[in-house]
Amino acid sequence: MCVIIAGDASEGSRKMYSDKCKYYGVPYMYYSDRQALGHAVGKDLRSALAVEDEGLCQAIRKTAPELFEEES
Repeated sequence: MCVIIAGDASEGSRKMYSDKCKYYGVPYMYYSDRQALGHAVGKDLRSALAVEDEGLCQAIRKTAPELFEEES
């Protein structure tokens, strides 16, 4: 599992998601903005997404390792 947080999410949301990820040892990254994040999954604005497929998380981490803030 990994979490993708919108770069323009409110400071409170960014802190909440990153703190939860750190506590549970879940890798997370910041990506673009809420509109782009929602568009990537065919939805409206999204502040964060959880990717549950481990293979997809590994592919994202392999493609863009510099975007991840924490490694578990």
